[in-house]
Amino acid sequence: MKFWEIQLANVLAATFGQGGPHYLYRNLSPLHALGLDCQDPTPRLQPTRTAQEECARILAENALAKKSYVAVHAGARFEGRCWPPQHFAAVIDEVYAKTGLRSLLVGGPDEGLAAQGILEVATSPVASVVGKASLEVLTALLAEASIFLGNESGPMHIAASVGTPAVGLYGLTSPEQWGPFGVPNRTLQPPMPCPCIAPGLCKENNSGGVYCVQRLQVADVAAATLDLIGTEVQKSAHSGISAA
Repeated sequence: MKFWEIQLANVLAATFGQGGPHYLYRNLSPLHALGLDCQDPTPRLQPTRTAQEECARILAENALAKKSYVAVHAGARFEGRCWPPQHFAAVIDEVYAKTGLRSLLVGGPDEGLAAQGILEVATSPVASVVGKASLEVLTALLAEASIFLGNESGPMHIAASVGTPAVGLYGLTSPEQWGPFGVPNRTLQPPMPCPCIAPGLCKENNSGGVYCVQRLQVADVAAATLDLIGTEVQKSAHSGISAA
């Protein structure tokens, strides 16, 4: 427990709430204390009509169809949570070679360097709206993506909230507690304890100040991404058969 969490409610309440280890249940634990049931704890967002219209324009401009691209977020609030851009580029290229799915880079204005690093290395066609899309439009773009691939960060959770399957890359933070919630997902974390790759730079026990995520291997991330894509394609095929 972090020092800022040492409050009476946190000390006396059940550590992770009543539904499981995910931190969401901890945040919902006051409802249990009040005797209230939460029928569906899954966070859900709905893109606005204006955002959907702008999303459609962006997709048309980049020759992307709905549910036919991978939304890729290579940034994060903390540098230590960022998987290297060249690794993302390698996965993007493999996904394109094996599935034909193009990638759309998403992110804020301060994440341009990571996006540029991918664009400079990737050999497959990659589109980017990094620094160009508002949060509302980002939500719509994530809702129309086939899957999401990215670091542990806000966009990953937004993708989950609009129902988009996600591949999440983790370092010191536990995916069990902070993984994408309520959607099919694949989360990757290097074996722990971590043989430190940045001694003197990493800040022990600080999930935003360590570089453990950089130990993830390209082959493993690519395999997880392709596996999730394959699973979703099979679901769509079965749904089509049932509907017919």
